[in-house]
Amino acid sequence: MTKIDEAKLQMYVDGELDASENKIVEEFIKNNNEAKDLVNSYKKINHLIFSTYNQIRSEDLPKKTLNLDRKSHVWTPVTD
Repeated sequence: MTKIDEAKLQMYVDGELDASENKIVEEFIKNNNEAKDLVNSYKKINHLIFSTYNQIRSEDLPKKTLNLDRKSHVWTPVTD
């Protein structure tokens, strides 16, 4: 059986693996309770992060926050 590290488990939870890698990880998780618990923890953490910040992501930035100088492509603070 293939040993799967924590980074690969996190990639699985984040949807960053291809179909063949997903199958390998899923088989590993079926036979490894510690890995299954870790995947469930990662899923809970992802849910908490997304539920906390998803609302903020849809908000517009205040106009005073940042301004893109289109010529130099450098972010500069806006002053009134």
